[in-house]
Amino acid sequence: MPNVINFTAKGHENPDKNLADFIHHAITELTLYDWHKDKWTTTKGAKDGTLVFAKLGATAYKWERFDQPFMDFAKAYIREVETLNQVTSRALDVMALRYLFYSLEQVTGTCDVTRVSGEVIIEAANHIDIREDNKTRQYQIGGKLEKIFDFLRSTAFICPDLPGFVAKERWKKQADKAQRTDEEGKKHREERLPSDHVMKQFIYAFRLAETPMDRYWASVGMLLLFAPNRGGEFHFLSINSLGWEEYQDEDGVIKKKMYLRWFSEKGADHNKKWVFSWFEEAVQQAFDILVEISAPARDAARFAFNYPGKYMIHEGCVTPVNHPQNVPLTDVELANAIHATSLLNRRGYTINASDRKTFPAYLKPFLDSNPSYSQLAEATLPQYKSRDWPKFRHQCSFPVWENLLLMRENEFHANFPPKPFSWRLPDTNEINRQLGGKQYDTRTYAPTLFERLNLTDEHGGKIEIESHDLRRWHNTRAMQEGATELQIAWHSGRKDMSQNRAYDLRTPEQIAERLYEVTVRPKLQMVTRDDIPLHERIQMNLPVHRSDLIKEEVGHQTVHIGAMGGCVKHVTEPDCLKGRQCHGCSKHIIVKGVPGCLDYFIEEERRLQFQWDALQDHRDDPYMQRTVMNVGMDLGFVRGRRRILESSNVPDGTPIQIPRDFDPSEIRLGLMEQGLQQASKPEPDVMTLDIALLLPGVFKDA
Repeated sequence: MPNVINFTAKGHENPDKNLADFIHHAITELTLYDWHKDKWTTTKGAKDGTLVFAKLGATAYKWERFDQPFMDFAKAYIREVETLNQVTSRALDVMALRYLFYSLEQVTGTCDVTRVSGEVIIEAANHIDIREDNKTRQYQIGGKLEKIFDFLRSTAFICPDLPGFVAKERWKKQADKAQRTDEEGKKHREERLPSDHVMKQFIYAFRLAETPMDRYWASVGMLLLFAPNRGGEFHFLSINSLGWEEYQDEDGVIKKKMYLRWFSEKGADHNKKWVFSWFEEAVQQAFDILVEISAPARDAARFAFNYPGKYMIHEGCVTPVNHPQNVPLTDVELANAIHATSLLNRRGYTINASDRKTFPAYLKPFLDSNPSYSQLAEATLPQYKSRDWPKFRHQCSFPVWENLLLMRENEFHANFPPKPFSWRLPDTNEINRQLGGKQYDTRTYAPTLFERLNLTDEHGGKIEIESHDLRRWHNTRAMQEGATELQIAWHSGRKDMSQNRAYDLRTPEQIAERLYEVTVRPKLQMVTRDDIPLHERIQMNLPVHRSDLIKEEVGHQTVHIGAMGGCVKHVTEPDCLKGRQCHGCSKHIIVKGVPGCLDYFIEEERRLQFQWDALQDHRDDPYMQRTVMNVGMDLGFVRGRRRILESSNVPDGTPIQIPRDFDPSEIRLGLMEQGLQQASKPEPDVMTLDIALLLPGVFKDA
């Protein structure tokens, strides 16, 4: 975040002054959130989060606030860490502050943070053990508590003599349940991994659905079925998300393939989710159904934006279309406008005073007199517009009336008709309830999609599944079929590849069978890792070391490599400054024979060739010289690699690397500037020849 001044204490002699300076810094220098409120709303993620500065036992609706002076420190600390690194949730940080507040009160009888001591640390840790049953949560809260203590001791010097505390020495990080071999791990795999039979029921549900409600939810299920998607990501799916892209098959025939432009919540942003050819028709039908059912809600949202201050006169209204917007409505007109004719008395002419008390909250200002259409519009809009209106969330690239899953309030309600001038999006809990997920005690039980269509699991029982279970099924099947870690993370919209482990629900027996396929060759001869060609090793998802790709390297630093190659930058080297411009980087290595590698470089060459052709009219423009040079270099590198991948003289499993002469290190550039090293001329190989043809005069002797 630009223009952020980190807090630095001036000394450790006066802790009270350091605390006062830190709070003053947070109030005057930092601007995130409203300092005067006890409840903050975080907006970094796809959905809003809530931070409540309150004691243990607090909820989002009922709490007892921190006492002073601890309250100011807690707000200042969250403001500081959020300003330096804004994340989707700080709930664990706030929970750690609650345990610190509790332990301070128990040990010192005050909530003065300058009195934190070793005894306070022990009390906080002990209370975490007592109150938190989940060992993973103990580890997570303990880690946040450790960061708070480090800040008090070493950064703010509020408690400079505070003893050290290492959370992982007290609480061990728990293995993912998916990877555990005990009874709890076995139970987790059985509960969370849907069977193939259950997955097929989604297709049967889509075929059997007839009512608008069943057609809607069955279509949602189909969009969860075709790829590992998250239920919360439907909020970022628009009516324009489906597309087709042309490609050339092996016989040179131009064909089309379907994709959905999908936004991933966990940092992967927008990417294309490709649809299997045999699944394209079903996905197209599901998409069309959702476009059809969402149309009334989308029309209402568009009207609210295009005509602010006007109420949409719908088919349920009893007034003419040209009824003045500023004339107060009669009781009958109001009841029909808000779709609440049950409020009228038996004769159907008026709304009794007692019934007016049952008005929804947004109509409370009109208990004594009826509103006009314009007043009704001003009261209605805040009920449905989002914080980032006209978008649903700031991450959306389209307005809310283009959301694919938009529906009206009471759209599928059993007892009430939908409200015409309304719009909303279903959340993940609603999707899960339709799929047979958790039913809340506070709600009347409603039959699920599968129950309404009389579909059961393979044992004739109720289908109970959540939207995230489909992601687990996709990832597990991909692992079983030998997909690489990078492919699985990319397809799932997952930025952190290490999280793949939590979605690998293969049984120990399945993993052992896969290991047998990898390590045992014909005639039952055992093979070692080095006996397997490099490209097959990558395809089998076996570890690939940096020394496998660079001959002069030693050691066992693991490299993630896939169809697009991988980075072999060593952990001891300076941070990468390429800005994702990897085509000309000597640290970017590809391996011939890896499935999808050649296809990727053919596609990249086509993309860069399009850019190159568009730049030809600007080659003499001095302001475009750097762009022409960069695109030409990238095109030359990509074309050269593509030719090497197609060459029959290069065996599969060969690492392909950009010559280091094209990509000198910062140290080498510095030596050349000082005249201590001469710039060497690249050897005339395939890549240099391609670049020379594109940029005449760059490599005259190539």
